[in-house]
Amino acid sequence: MKLEVGMYCYIKNFREYGIGIIDYILDNNLCTIDFQHNAHKVSCDNVIASHNIMDLIEIGDIILFRLNGDLYKYEVEEIPSFDKYLKVISMNICKQRKIFELNELNILGILTKEQFENNCFKIGDE
Repeated sequence: MKLEVGMYCYIKNFREYGIGIIDYILDNNLCTIDFQHNAHKVSCDNVIASHNIMDLIEIGDIILFRLNGDLYKYEVEEIPSFDKYLKVISMNICKQRKIFELNELNILGILTKEQFENNCFKIGDE
């Protein structure tokens, strides 16, 4: 896929930076990615990108979203592939498994599982 300015993306093997937006694409196969106002210049070959942010969600990511006016923040537990055109996610909400069609969610933010693991305060040896 050809990269374009404005696409959502993350850096291969560096999802701990999170999901960003492509700001610039330079002629020498470099692009600049904005991660919440922290820009990184990387090789275009090391970027996974999509026009649809939902394509970049993985199991273990934490999604902040609004649904029917209510605000939710949950970890993605499963992305079943019932149909390649209908992306759904499964989350455990109030000890009940809920399945949402991604197109019905108003996604406000995504914390990748790598960001969480990298930035969490660890207690003890683990």
